[in-house]
Amino acid sequence: MFLLQRGLMMIRKLIFIEDRTRVLNITFKAGILIGIVALAMAVRLLPTKWGIYLDEYDPYLHFKNAKFIVENGFAAWYEWYDKGQWYPWGIYMPKYDYPGVGFLEALIYMFLSGLGLHVTLLEVAVLLPVATSVIAVLAMYLIGREVYGDVAGFLAATFFALSPTIIVRTAAGFTDTESLGLPFFLLSLYFFIRSVNRGSASSAILSGIFLGLMSASWGAYVFPFNIYGAIMLAAILTNRYNRVLARNFILTISIALVIASQVPLLGPKIVVSSRLALALLAILAIVLYEIISAFVREEKVRLYTSIALAAAVAIGIYVYWATGGIGGRLLAVINPFAASALPIFPTVGEHHPSSWGALYRETRYLLVFAIAGIILLMRRMRLVDLTLIVLGAVSVYVGSVMIRLTVFADIATALLASITLAYLLSRASRQIKEGVVKVKRKVITTRWQGLAVILLIIAITTPIAYNGVIAADRPAAIASSAGGYSKVVSDWMVALAWMRDNLPEDAVVGAWWDYGYWLNVMANKSTLADNGTMNGTQIKLIAIALLSDEETAIGIFKQLGVTHFVVFEPWRTVAGVHIPTRMLGEVGKSTAMMHIAGFEVSDYLALIHGIWWPIGPKARNTTLYRLLYYPFRQEYLSNFNIDMPPPEHFKLIYASPQKWVLVYEVLY
Repeated sequence: MFLLQRGLMMIRKLIFIEDRTRVLNITFKAGILIGIVALAMAVRLLPTKWGIYLDEYDPYLHFKNAKFIVENGFAAWYEWYDKGQWYPWGIYMPKYDYPGVGFLEALIYMFLSGLGLHVTLLEVAVLLPVATSVIAVLAMYLIGREVYGDVAGFLAATFFALSPTIIVRTAAGFTDTESLGLPFFLLSLYFFIRSVNRGSASSAILSGIFLGLMSASWGAYVFPFNIYGAIMLAAILTNRYNRVLARNFILTISIALVIASQVPLLGPKIVVSSRLALALLAILAIVLYEIISAFVREEKVRLYTSIALAAAVAIGIYVYWATGGIGGRLLAVINPFAASALPIFPTVGEHHPSSWGALYRETRYLLVFAIAGIILLMRRMRLVDLTLIVLGAVSVYVGSVMIRLTVFADIATALLASITLAYLLSRASRQIKEGVVKVKRKVITTRWQGLAVILLIIAITTPIAYNGVIAADRPAAIASSAGGYSKVVSDWMVALAWMRDNLPEDAVVGAWWDYGYWLNVMANKSTLADNGTMNGTQIKLIAIALLSDEETAIGIFKQLGVTHFVVFEPWRTVAGVHIPTRMLGEVGKSTAMMHIAGFEVSDYLALIHGIWWPIGPKARNTTLYRLLYYPFRQEYLSNFNIDMPPPEHFKLIYASPQKWVLVYEVLY
């Protein structure tokens, strides 16, 4: 009896110790995650020290959608035809923008207002990306843990939290499509990897749901669709195909397509879109594999499936290419050299190709460790490892061909590098437990190895963290008047407020497309073009008008119904003289206008000592330069002997405090 009681006491004690250890372990992990999340939020909140502003341009369109929904309801959005954008034609908003961000902004605002909290819609919009970044950080941890354990998860979450590329697009105020797209993508990826790793149908369903939600929020939905397709194809071609994997893949893609087809901008045609070529090809491959396996010996199934797929791919590419089915951004990703032939595409900064040097500067040494991570996974080569290898290879490729897609390269790099570092830490920890290790007949205390790995992680993380803080620690574009300063410059804000309060309600304000959203949303005026760049013909007309003589410009503007025109240049003052910037204002951007209009730069500008000078044979009669240089014409005549005549058909009615923004009335 005594022995029985003693045994029960020992068992109770062991259970208690085990439970306490488990609680301490969970608490420790939760503490680390909270610290990473807090760090991610703190960095992303840095722009708010200059005030609560939306950043860049596209977030203003989503804010406009949210405001419309708050005032008119969700159902009204599906019938909204806005005549104020792309005047005089207007736009059908559900076919122009993804609903995700605007819907969520409105939903959160209405929910908080319903609770009696006094918040503005602008505050909700500005802080939304900070909140959704928390979800993204946690998803990165879950992915890393699923593939290689908790340490890999913590490291992946940390690298994501501090990545300069990702911070720039998820900081407070940058409430663009990535705000929702990134967390939805990472959640979809986590559940997809989980379905591959565990054969879980429920995980495949959740992956499809989040991929569908991503499709309602961000045009980059094509990336995970095709990544999953590439993974499925790789599994078939490397003889790792199984029916559970095929079932889960089809579940994910089917559910995502059902949701995506309900998005007005995408519609049912998304089911057969060339944008999802690899996903659709993978489904075809599964069908072919199953049919061929019923008639051919097992060892030859892969060979015959590969031949059939190759034939299908060749025919599909030919048909799509011949019929123009591949174009725009997708064509630029597949063939970066073809992008230069597109009229507007190469003039958009975020569509420019990146470079290996730029990728290395963004990720620092993580890229090296990511390559090592691929090698580690190839040595282990489970199905989930193949998934990460394909993800890494394709992500780095798409990140190198388009700047905006470098976020995917950063995500893959963070995951793969975290696997390498987790492996090194694991080995060092195991050797520390063993006490010592013999290397070249010498006995070395392995605690130093563990310390070396920790110092290595710190050395890698520090420059990334520094660059991340630098990327976030700046005011919103509108607060700095798009001048590149780390201080508030009020020119654009004051000018927009003046236009809102002083121009007629029915005024049609022309401007280069970069500022369309600001003029439409903040000044509440009808505009000719904006950052959606949907009407290349109208953008080309504006470019031709600005680069032509005033008679030609007036003819085009009358055709479009323009009443006022706005020009912008963030002048730098050097020795009392106003000098244009290289590319921030419209002197530099006029080179992009020339590309679109089909004109020669040398006819207008000369680049001397890094400064564009309007000394080409056509510059003197160019409408844009007459408008821009008008306040400084005497200055340029006396200092540089550049005689720029005043405009004849445009009357200057407003100049911002530093004359960066000029508003002209058009005189017909």
